[in-house]
Amino acid sequence: MATSNQQRQELHKTIWAVAEDIRSQTDIKELNGRIRRIVLHENELRVEIDKIIADLEQEDV
Repeated sequence: MATSNQQRQELHKTIWAVAEDIRSQTDIKELNGRIRRIVLHENELRVEIDKIIADLEQEDV
C-alpha cells in the first residue's frame, strides 16, 4: 500500500504532466495562397452577380 508521501508524489506527477502537442502544422504561405485564390474567385462571382442584377433591373424598366 502506498504511503501518504508516495500518494502526494504521484499526484504531483499527474498534475504537472504536459500534454503532447498534436496540433497539425500549417504552412502559412500555402494558407495565404489559398485565401488569395478564394478572394479572387469571390470577386469574380461578385462581378457576375452584379451583371445579372443590372440585367434584371434593365428588364424591369
